[in-house]
Amino acid sequence: RETPETSWVPLMNGEEAAPAAGPQRSALHRFLRGRGLVCIGAGAGPGSTQLYLDGGDGRRGHRHRAPLSLFGFSAGREIFPDLGYIADHPANAWIRSTASHNTVMLDGGDVEASGRCELSALVRESDWSFADVRVPVQSFGVPTSCEALYHRALLLLSCDDGSAILVDVFDVEAEAATTIDYVCRAGDPGPEAELAGLSTQPRGQSLFAHSWPTPPWDERTATGGESFGVLWPGDVPVGARFVSLCDEVITFRSPAWRAQADVFEDPGRAWTAITCRQRGSHARYVTVFVLGGKAPVVRQLDDDDSVALEIHRDTSRWRVHVGDGLARVEP
Repeated sequence: RETPETSWVPLMNGEEAAPAAGPQRSALHRFLRGRGLVCIGAGAGPGSTQLYLDGGDGRRGHRHRAPLSLFGFSAGREIFPDLGYIADHPANAWIRSTASHNTVMLDGGDVEASGRCELSALVRESDWSFADVRVPVQSFGVPTSCEALYHRALLLLSCDDGSAILVDVFDVEAEAATTIDYVCRAGDPGPEAELAGLSTQPRGQSLFAHSWPTPPWDERTATGGESFGVLWPGDVPVGARFVSLCDEVITFRSPAWRAQADVFEDPGRAWTAITCRQRGSHARYVTVFVLGGKAPVVRQLDDDDSVALEIHRDTSRWRVHVGDGLARVEP
């Protein structure tokens, strides 16, 4: 959200002028082990990018059910949302659910961390940074619960124009899951995202038929296969190229309620959520985001040991390799 140019706090304290601004803060690169929170970013000051991976601390109670959820900010705007808490309102069931976060669902149900997360790598170079983390999880709220291992790696590239490119590699190894769904939404809530290379139609059976309440609406489906592009509009637009092949792509309008009042004042406030479904107990999702621009052109390269991509954006090109606890970037 936008912040006012001047603060009213000095006026309340009887001060004539606000104190001078301090030095611009650089993006954090840190692993908060006790909380299981990974911080990764690029740049400094108003134009910086700051991303987080919530590894989950193994606790229950009021925690959200969102292990390895991605959220963060770029150029002063929230680009990957993390919803708040709305107390005892019935919609809090949605706010806390796995489906309302940027992570993975198992068999359409909620997922919680079942243990502490493990950091495999946290690297910072001059023009890129990298984080690799995994956490054991357990699903519930579905007919058959199962245990799984979530493994997510983020590679953040800095662009000359101040924007950034994010390569997201999410691996899931489950014991008995039949469907694995990668869910994400980005940009400003409101306008629908623009899809390129994907033709959808209304979905007959709701992805959330088993849950109550069921706030998502306008569910649509498309047959998986070739990669496709998405552009979430906003003050800082977010473009994405979904590289992984999948069995089905499901979109829905995902409520953007921040507080109880939002449910009544703006019930239609929502993002377009993209859900990539793979059937089976093992899945890998590879997505390339542009934080501040349209979807890039991505070509997969042959590599037996890692995810290898060639990324084109305008006149720039990168070759990236993301493996188990390691990353390599070639201009």
